Amino acid sequence: MLKAALKKGYIVMLNISLRIVFLPIIILAFPASFQADTPSNSSSPILEMSACDMQDATILTDLSNGTSSGLSATSGLFNPPELPGWPQPTTGSPLATPRIGDIDNNGDLEVLVTDNQGYVYAWNHDGSPVTGWPIYIPIMITSPVTLGDLDNDGDLEIVLPTADMNRVYAWHHDATPVTGWPVVAGTTGGSASCSATIADLNNDGYNDVIVGSISSHLYAWDRFGTSLPGWPQPTEGIVWCRAPAVADLDHDGDLEIVIGDMSAKVYVWHHDGSMAAGWPILTGAGTGGVRPAPVVADIDNDNDLEIFACSWTDRRVNAWHHDGSPVAGWPVTIPGNYGMVSTPAIGDLDDSPGLEIMIATYNGSYVQALHTDGTSLPGWPIYMSGQTINSSFAMADIDDDGKQEVLIGSQDNCLYAWNHDGSPANGFPLSTGGSIISSPTVADVDLDGDMELAVGSYDNMVHIWDLEYTYTEANIEWPTQFHDNRHTNLYLPPGSSGVMYNYEKVAPGGNNIDFYLTPNPFSEGTTLRCNLMSTDRTALNIDQIRAVIYDTGGRLIRTLSSNTQCSSTNSLFWDGLNHRGVRVPSGIYYVMLHASDSSGHELGSCLRKSIRLR
Repeated sequence: MLKAALKKGYIVMLNISLRIVFLPIIILAFPASFQADTPSNSSSPILEMSACDMQDATILTDLSNGTSSGLSATSGLFNPPELPGWPQPTTGSPLATPRIGDIDNNGDLEVLVTDNQGYVYAWNHDGSPVTGWPIYIPIMITSPVTLGDLDNDGDLEIVLPTADMNRVYAWHHDATPVTGWPVVAGTTGGSASCSATIADLNNDGYNDVIVGSISSHLYAWDRFGTSLPGWPQPTEGIVWCRAPAVADLDHDGDLEIVIGDMSAKVYVWHHDGSMAAGWPILTGAGTGGVRPAPVVADIDNDNDLEIFACSWTDRRVNAWHHDGSPVAGWPVTIPGNYGMVSTPAIGDLDDSPGLEIMIATYNGSYVQALHTDGTSLPGWPIYMSGQTINSSFAMADIDDDGKQEVLIGSQDNCLYAWNHDGSPANGFPLSTGGSIISSPTVADVDLDGDMELAVGSYDNMVHIWDLEYTYTEANIEWPTQFHDNRHTNLYLPPGSSGVMYNYEKVAPGGNNIDFYLTPNPFSEGTTLRCNLMSTDRTALNIDQIRAVIYDTGGRLIRTLSSNTQCSSTNSLFWDGLNHRGVRVPSGIYYVMLHASDSSGHELGSCLRKSIRLR
């Protein structure tokens, strides 16, 4: 009887969840029927992973030849303790991913979550509310907030696009509106409920805000809410509720923006709104579109970034080089009843050369791990019978075994975690009292040195489990949906900066800039010395050098600049102070140095790590 009651409760919750999840699809008149797919070899033994109270699991290693890994999976269903003060209740269901960051720059982390009743919450790590929060907006909210320092004051601003008359909001940490915000994403209808991305798009030292809309445009505003030159740009179809990816794809020192739309096209724009050569590209069958956010990584270790995007109708994972040429071995078709809505995750899952990418199909769900060449990892994919996955991935070593685990939520009330070989992580799945559409975030919420997992649930709670294993950035390949708090969707090696530049760049004309810091590590200050080398002697005249210093979270610490009027060797001194004149704490910092000529043309730039010790 207990099992029947649990099953009945699960069915009721699942029906409610499905109605909410499918509502936008019905409104937008997307295709209502799809053919269910089954493995080609019906004689293959298939054990199904069902709800949390079911312990059987399926691990299919090769659907093409019908072989099975033969591994069994057992679920501990033993929930670790939650942090003191957690879980925290919400008025509605928190569908969006929790964002965790030090919004007030006081040395402690805060947790921010939205719910589907229009509330935006901010709690301290102990569960107490941050002053001024929650904020109420009279509209259903399904997207997470984006965190980034817009005004370079050291505090993080909170940005949220909504369907509230297409408004995009920006607040300071104390819940007061940022000057110039909210802005309106067009006046032709539609909704700006897509997730925002924060990045310095025009390279002026200040972060900008980038948002897609179902009014079929991509917008970009500066910190004052003013549209950047060249923006907005139109798309053929609406932009589904996902964050654009940003990265320097062509190594020219400026950022590109990548987004997919519901016409099944993937676009790449330069920072000024001009379309990159070779783009847009039509992918898939042309119906159902590209719903997950595209992700970017140097997956094959060739010092060039690749773009990954998933199409809905044909369940294809596509991969291109920055010029639009396909990556060898791709696209790859994923089994399942429907396409993908989950944002992929990228990381080094198995310690083999190159990176792996994690994919999940929406319904009749398969969770798949793919090598650089598009082949499946041993033990994958995993078939989750009858489950629906709206959640997105996190990837981290959550048990201190030196290997990455993959985490994702499901509408059977469970947060799953698998080892690199597809076997369930010890003690998983973790259960909540409702479906999990929210995506997990991995962080050290209370800064005690061990790891926490945060996720929202349809039980109207935000849960934060306290794991006993050590938290280090080096153990986390993909911390959260969209990769980071600024939603860059860009994979960076663990422990590196959140800055979009993670390699040296060569400027046009064959110039090569290099610089070093001495001393490094430092205590009171360090000198930044740069050298520009070129076969063209006329290119050696540096008129200005500018150093932008970030912490490991990608937060801008300070900007230094100097008109040098030197020919080839130049220097700046960083005294270890932030922009407020306060000495930065011990830790790792990243210095991005830019050199330009008298006309303002950049001659080169590169990134270096600096370490401050007490």
